[in-house]
Amino acid sequence: MTLSPSGGPDTIETPTRAPNVAQKVIDWAIQAHSGGVCDDYPLAYMYAWNRTLWLADGPDEVHRNAIAKWEIGRHVPIPRKP
Repeated sequence: MTLSPSGGPDTIETPTRAPNVAQKVIDWAIQAHSGGVCDDYPLAYMYAWNRTLWLADGPDEVHRNAIAKWEIGRHVPIPRKP
C-alpha cells in the first residue's frame, strides 16, 4: 500500500498499522535479547514510548470504523439525513 495525499484508505490505515508493526518489532527485539528488559538496551524506553504514542493517537476502533465507512461508501452510497 502507498500513502495517498487524497486521504484514501492508505492514509486512514496508517495510524492503525504503524504502531502495531512497531510494537511487533520491539517485541521481537526484546525476545531476541533473551526476553529481559534492562537499561543495557533502549528497548524498554522504545516499548513505553511506542505504547504512549499508540494511545495518544486515539483508539484503533475509531480508525477501523473510519476505514469501514470509507470502504462501504465506495460501494454503497450512504443516505444523508434530510
